[in-house]
Amino acid sequence: MRELLRHLRGPLIVLLDNSSTHKGDPIEQLQRQHHRLHIEYFPSYAPELRAYP
Repeated sequence: MRELLRHLRGPLIVLLDNSSTHKGDPIEQLQRQHHRLHIEYFPSYAPELRAYP
């Protein structure tokens, strides 16, 4: 995400799944440092978001 923040201008919206590796202090600290970073989490179970071949 630091690379994205470095290369992209304006608000940055990142979509993540609900894995515990995507939550915690490192992510929260990054959000505190970069107010233009917005993180949205996919719902735990959302079959309607399934990718179709």
